[in-house]
Amino acid sequence: MVQFGAEDESPGKRRSRVAGAGPSTAAADAGGASGSGGGCQHPVWVFGLCGVCGVSKESLESSTGDQYGQYLSESASAAHGGDGTTRAQAGMVRLKHLHASKEVEVSRQEADRIRRDTVSRLLSRRRLILILDLDHTLLNSVHMNEVGEDVAPRLAELQRREQEANLGPRRLLHCLADKKLWTKLRPGVFEFLEGLRDAYEMHIYTMGDKTYAAEVRRLLDPTGRLFSSVIAKDHSTTATAKHLDVLLSADELALVLDDTEVVWPGHRRNLLQVMSAVGLQFFSQEDSRLPPLDERDVRDVLAEQKARILTGVHITFSRCWAQDKDPRKEPLWQLAEGLGATCLPAYDPAVTTHVVAAGGGTAKVRARVDHRLGR
Repeated sequence: MVQFGAEDESPGKRRSRVAGAGPSTAAADAGGASGSGGGCQHPVWVFGLCGVCGVSKESLESSTGDQYGQYLSESASAAHGGDGTTRAQAGMVRLKHLHASKEVEVSRQEADRIRRDTVSRLLSRRRLILILDLDHTLLNSVHMNEVGEDVAPRLAELQRREQEANLGPRRLLHCLADKKLWTKLRPGVFEFLEGLRDAYEMHIYTMGDKTYAAEVRRLLDPTGRLFSSVIAKDHSTTATAKHLDVLLSADELALVLDDTEVVWPGHRRNLLQVMSAVGLQFFSQEDSRLPPLDERDVRDVLAEQKARILTGVHITFSRCWAQDKDPRKEPLWQLAEGLGATCLPAYDPAVTTHVVAAGGGTAKVRARVDHRLGR
């Protein structure tokens, strides 16, 4: 669980400090706060109130004559000798998925502290972070209007059979009447998620709306034991992309399972294709090539795993891009190399093992077919 406003100190010191402090003393210890804001850096806001000293953001902005972000920049900069270093880091991180009616806001400094605590907690438990997409990854949904008249009765019959089979919460086919959707969970999804529960802290991240995300979570995790959070399009920091900043997680410990690479423009290195091998290698104590545990990056481990997939494959591309383009800058070329293949600028019958072409009738394709047939 995320704890806001906690100090970086030992458990014993924290217990002794809290045990001897009344409400006013504890508030002062947390930042020297007074009713007007005082020395408190206001690490977290909930319902417009500072979670440490209780001052309201509205009254604070009225007294300073400016928005809170600028107040934070000036106060923090002054606290650091006015060098402006902290000013550039000022601002708030909104965590819309932590509260149903109004988002929680934390300062950049508090967000960094939470990330540090997350890394320490996960490493001590030998766990990684796994972000799971929903549609086309764990399940498939289709709007009822898109289901043909001849298909709808068959779906209803399949649903009836599943209900009669007494599968309980492990049914795969569901009719979400409020959303006007037919939803089919992938076969084996429950076993898949249960198998990952001890090795990963799992989060759902979907570009669907929050009501859809909540309904699907209920189907996938009826006991509420599997997922630490659910993030929907309403919660994302951008409308067209997904970003790990909403989790306050450590990018170097996060893996993403998603069918759509383009929605993760800033985290393509976190996208995965294999998981069990990644986790085993990340926590390995026998691999002398790895740095100390607290310095490891799961993205480096993932890249090494990916690079084994096409080892020994030599690819020549045919009409996949314009001739005036630099092939080494093309996404297909880079993808193949990232998966361990060797890409060749020209077809060589003695070396080329595969030809990737935009169409089947190119000279390189015909040459490769002839070579395979011994012509």
